[in-house]
Amino acid sequence: MGHIPDEKQKNGKAQAVVVRLNPPSPLSLAPENREVEAAVADTSTTSSVAPDGGWGWVVVFACFMVHLLTDGVVYSYGFFQKEYVKQFEVTQHAASWVASLLVGTTFCAGPLSSFLIKKLGWTATTIVGTLLASGCLFATAYAQSLALVYVTGGVGTGLGFGLIYLTAIDSVSKYFDKNRTLATGIGVCGSGFGTVVYGPLIGYLLVVFGDYRWVMLVLSGIILVCIVLGFVFKPLKQQQQPPTTSSSKSASQVEDLKKEEKSKLKIALLRDPVLLIYMFSNFFTNVGYNVPYVFMEKLAEQHGMSQAPTLLIVIGVANVVGRAGIGWGANKPWVDRLLVYNSCLIVCGIATAASPFCANFPLMAIYAAVFGFTTGGFVTLTSVCLADLVERDRFTDALGLVLAALGAGSFAGLPFAGFLIDHFVVADVAFHVAGVMLAISGSMLYVIPWLVRRRSSRSEAEINTVV
Repeated sequence: MGHIPDEKQKNGKAQAVVVRLNPPSPLSLAPENREVEAAVADTSTTSSVAPDGGWGWVVVFACFMVHLLTDGVVYSYGFFQKEYVKQFEVTQHAASWVASLLVGTTFCAGPLSSFLIKKLGWTATTIVGTLLASGCLFATAYAQSLALVYVTGGVGTGLGFGLIYLTAIDSVSKYFDKNRTLATGIGVCGSGFGTVVYGPLIGYLLVVFGDYRWVMLVLSGIILVCIVLGFVFKPLKQQQQPPTTSSSKSASQVEDLKKEEKSKLKIALLRDPVLLIYMFSNFFTNVGYNVPYVFMEKLAEQHGMSQAPTLLIVIGVANVVGRAGIGWGANKPWVDRLLVYNSCLIVCGIATAASPFCANFPLMAIYAAVFGFTTGGFVTLTSVCLADLVERDRFTDALGLVLAALGAGSFAGLPFAGFLIDHFVVADVAFHVAGVMLAISGSMLYVIPWLVRRRSSRSEAEINTVV
């Protein structure tokens, strides 16, 4: 259960008071829904219990590898940005749509992935996503126009990655409860390692082959490893709950009532101001987040630096440290995870906005380290903080909505940054705007503790009214 610490004096020392972030939904207290709950309670039910270990750690390893293989491609797409501009003789704005569609579709695939997970399960969803992503990367190698690359290298590959991505995150979140933050932090560390591995690898392959198309074929084959990883995501064992009351209702009637309740709860998610604020924050996050990954090489060359691949390695190493370190620290019961999340976003935003003033390699490397560490922190905590804010059985739907918001931010951010670079010739303004967006995304979350306390008070008042 997540918490936001409040200060209370006891024996002269400050002591944290737990404030529950996911109280009973006001929707469940409505008279028409109490009938649903009563009917559902009449039958035996099953529920999964997070093992917090065991096979769960194998799932964490698989999640780590999924992030290494997929995010390594995504975060190294800046290498292909330059290739597309040269190959198809287009502007930075036009070429940036490939990465924008890739990242945006990856996140917007959240609701579809959530649906497939419920219908097909984790393993089948991972296999479908892997085959789609691998096939589209293969097709990108033979695409003869940028428009076709938009479809294959952007939308198709992004959709495949999205199916794989949510499956990995969802499985870790379901396998862990007490150690969820630590497990998630370890799992998503794969992204940082992917950046470290793929950056030099893609740079080397571009030199060896002299054509990005051959590199796409190699990446297409590497992604197929995710099929094997998909078999690690085994469904949790269900525990049978004994019936609590007798009932004359048929099983079909109860099932209909369950579906009706589920539909109402989905609507309630979009009416929750806490979740809406969180979604808007994530939108602003991704408007700025991907800009350094795609345009770092442009900014470095602008200052006469040729060490762009080295900067990407610095980001990757710092990202791993940030994900592991902040993931470990945020797992402590006395740590305010939401505050850490907000702080990472704001620091990252300030550093990104100031990065154009880094006129030499040491300063640029320091920025790369700060960017990598802070992004590692808030990426690790995105799903963890969300799990603190919503009930466990609503997490998958809520995560799908948050990923869709991230996708919308990606669609807007990179093309706009490309437009700014084309217009101003230099990358400075694009990085200034990206930094401001990141800082705004962190600042707006400070209202959530107040909204949570308000929601808790209203829920308690409605419970007392019902009683």
